[in-house]
Parts: sequence; structure tokens; C-alpha cells
Amino acid sequence: MMGKLSFFSRVAVILFALLSAGGAAASDPRGDPGKAVRIAEFANSPAAQFLLVALDNAFSRLSGTLPSWETLPSETLDDMEEIRRASVAGAFDVIFTSDSETVRDLFDQGLLRSFFPAFSEEIVLVGPAIPGDFAEGGAKGVMERIFRESMPFFSLMANDWSLKAEHGLWQSAGIENPGINRNYVQSSRDDVTAMFQAGDEGAFLLVGESSYASYREAQRSSPALEKIAGTGMYRKVYVCLAKDSGFRKERAILASELAEWLQSDEAGKTIGSFDMAGTAPFRRHPLLGADNSGRAP
Repeated sequence: MMGKLSFFSRVAVILFALLSAGGAAASDPRGDPGKAVRIAEFANSPAAQFLLVALDNAFSRLSGTLPSWETLPSETLDDMEEIRRASVAGAFDVIFTSDSETVRDLFDQGLLRSFFPAFSEEIVLVGPAIPGDFAEGGAKGVMERIFRESMPFFSLMANDWSLKAEHGLWQSAGIENPGINRNYVQSSRDDVTAMFQAGDEGAFLLVGESSYASYREAQRSSPALEKIAGTGMYRKVYVCLAKDSGFRKERAILASELAEWLQSDEAGKTIGSFDMAGTAPFRRHPLLGADNSGRAP
């Protein structure tokens, strides 16, 4: 059984649940306003929420599906057994998650029809404004200097993707114990809250680019932090189609149409053109064109 899943990474799980109104299912769920696709947010990030709105508008415009989906508060599932029960009970039809282990476990247990990486965001190094030559060595060079000069650095313990990027950068820089830096701080705060604190303390940190965009939007007048360098490491978001049962057949058809559209050029343009505070945090993942028949990521 899988352990407790964290909000940002081990479960950035979102549920596209098709809401049934009353008891009897309509022959065409798209024609029933009580059967909107319901989607929970996959990250505590305004950028992510606004991307869902943009995708919703584009899908509705092209498909004529009204309504298409409705945004819900985030939901997390504690363990694989709970995910299994929710699947069997028909609680969801599509899952968005950036946790490849979750994808693998769901597929191995026969709970998924298929999955594919829909889009991704880069993990970026952000911090206080610095001279132009400071960032010439890229993220690795800046991390070396942060360690060498004992600059403040926040390690985000609640974000597995940021930690993975951080550990990779320390390793490539030949730094075995970054905690020797007296200004190295392990933080349990979420990305955006940590950036507000980092701005006050002049600290550097690694975050997803959508979180950075959300911070910039909130601090439009006087942002204390800026993007220093990209890491070349990406948080992938997978779309997983749950295995449908007989009583969910109509919902499964709509879910399949939605998933197919998310792989289209139009959806890719919507993802790539999304902008918040001058930042375009999301991109169509290059693996989208590869085999997505259900092989584990």
C-alpha cells in the first residue's frame, strides 16, 4: 500500500469526476447540465487554476460541450486502497498527477485504460536580483557560489520535484553536504509562501515555474525575487484514463473525448501560449508523441 501522498508532488492528483444529477443517466451527458466534468486543482497555484480555465474555454469553444468542466477544491487520496475504492465506485474518470509512481501502481493494478504526459513545467532557481555575470554558469554555477559564499538558501522539503532538482545540482557541483552552509534552511512551507519569506530574507530556492509565475502575479508592483536560471529538470503532469465500468459508459466516452483533445495541437497551443505576469510556465511535454499505450513512465 502506498503511504500518505503529499499535496504538491506525491499526489498532485486531480480528479475529473463527472457529476450525475438525480438517479437516471442521460443518453448524452454533454446535453445534461447536471453532468459537467468536474476537475479538482492539481496544484495550489493560481497559475495552474487559470490554465484549467483556459483549457476549459478552448475545449468548450471547439467541441460545443456545454458545460465542459467545473473546478473543485483540491482532493488528495491517502493510499492506493482508497484510490482503488474510488475507482471501483466510479468516483472519477480521469486523473492528473505528476507522480510517476502513482501512474505505475494504478496501471499495474488494472485501474487505468491508458495514460500520457500532457504537459510539464521546469524547476527553476529563483532569488534576489544579482549582477549579470553571477548567473553565467547556469543553475549549477550559482549553486556552487551559494555554497561557497554561505548565501541563504531554502530547501523545500515538501516538494519532491524541487528536492530532486536540488540534489542533482549539488551532486553535479561536487557538494556532498550543503547543510554545512550556515544559511542553508530546510523549509516545510509551500512554494509560494516560501518565496515570500525568501524575498524578505534574500534567499535562493528551487520552485516549479508555475509557482514562480503565481508569486510574480501576487507581487506585480515590487517582486523581490527573479528567475536566475533554469535547471533543465521538468515536472511532468500525466493524464490517466480510469478503466470504465458498465454504469459509467457515457461518462467514459466524454472522458475519452476530453483526453483526446488534450493531445491535440489546439490544446498544445493553449498550454504553450498561457502567460501569467510575463511568465509562460507550462509547455507541451515532448514525450506526448511517444508511445502512450500504457507503458509505465
